[in-house]
Amino acid sequence: MSAVLWTDFLMFAVAMGGSIAAAVYVLNLDGVGGSAAYWHTPRCSRSSRCSPIGARNAAAGVHHSLVVQWWSVWYPGSEPGGGGYIAQRMLAAKNETHATGATLLFNIAH
Repeated sequence: MSAVLWTDFLMFAVAMGGSIAAAVYVLNLDGVGGSAAYWHTPRCSRSSRCSPIGARNAAAGVHHSLVVQWWSVWYPGSEPGGGGYIAQRMLAAKNETHATGATLLFNIAH
C-alpha cells in the first residue's frame, strides 16, 4: 500500500509540475507577452464581432475536440464505476471519508 501511495504522490507531483511549467512557458511566448498582457488583451464576446475562423482552424478544432473526447473515454478510471484503477486507491484509504476525499481530489486535479 505504501508503494501505491508513493507512486501516486510522485506521479501527481510530476503532473502538476509539468502543467505549471507548460503554463509558464506558454505565457512567456512572444505572441502572448506574459501574464499581464494575456489578462489585459480584449477578448471576443457575444456582442463584439470576431474575425471568422478559417477552414483549416475549424478542422483543427474539430480534430482536437475528438482527440480530447477519445482521451477522456480511454483514460484509466473513466469507465463506469471507476474500474480497478480508482477502486485500488479507494480500498487503500483508511476509511470511507478519506476514500471519498481522495477520489474528489483526483477528479478535481485531473
